[in-house]
Amino acid sequence: TPVPVDGRVEAVVAMPSPSWLAGDDDSVFVRRDDGVVSRVDPVTDEVTDLADVSGPLCQGIGVGFGAVWTCSGSDVVAVDPVTGELGDPIAVGKAAIQGHLGVGHGRVWVLVGDGGQLVGIDPDTGELDVPIDLGVRGTDVATTDEAVWVASAVDDAVVRVDPSSAEVDLTVGGLTGASAIAFVGDAAWVAGSDGTYSLDVGSGELGAVVGGGAGANGGVAADGASVWVRRADPFLRQIDAEEGEVVEEITADVESGGDVIVAFGALWVTAYDDAVLYRLSHR
Repeated sequence: TPVPVDGRVEAVVAMPSPSWLAGDDDSVFVRRDDGVVSRVDPVTDEVTDLADVSGPLCQGIGVGFGAVWTCSGSDVVAVDPVTGELGDPIAVGKAAIQGHLGVGHGRVWVLVGDGGQLVGIDPDTGELDVPIDLGVRGTDVATTDEAVWVASAVDDAVVRVDPSSAEVDLTVGGLTGASAIAFVGDAAWVAGSDGTYSLDVGSGELGAVVGGGAGANGGVAADGASVWVRRADPFLRQIDAEEGEVVEEITADVESGGDVIVAFGALWVTAYDDAVLYRLSHR
């Protein structure tokens, strides 16, 4: 039975068009559709408009190497997480749809062109590595300590990239509308258009398949025991990662999709057309 979100709400933060989310050790960062990057204090819920990144509408945010990484059109831009100072735009040709800029293995990972190639950016110099051919048209990126993963909602697949060899070493197809990836132990959980899939991170073997995915305008996050799937409707699903079953379906009085991350002992969930960021209990 769906339950209303009210019982989990710790804070409701109003802001214009909050979309993609990222967090570091100090703050939660929100990429807004109006080009502003906002910083949220996880203790006080105070919002600071950190930087206004001008340029054509684009999607994407990530945090690492002492910076918040976002986009201006097809360029990538570093933002100082304290002062909001902008670095020089990096002309990489970023694919507009990529919502999460992967950070790890000494690089910021960006899908370029139609998403068929992945490029690593040196965060110190802004120099670009040789593009990696993915064999699919990627739409979003996630990283682990071992690899870079790319979801392809266009080609219903995920690929795993070995950053040391700069080559794809695993491709898993048949994942309808694969749009976002989160990790629990040895499993990659891939949210698709109508289902959420568990894959073994080593072999790519398919495990649980849970009805209800993130759709085209949602996201997925994990907290070590649960997988949280954000969708326009229903608002949020909690999957028990061990059992591979939905244990709770959460509704909210919102009409739009958004993103979800786990940070500072809470779930942070956006609803972009409803101009709200939720901080929710996840225990």
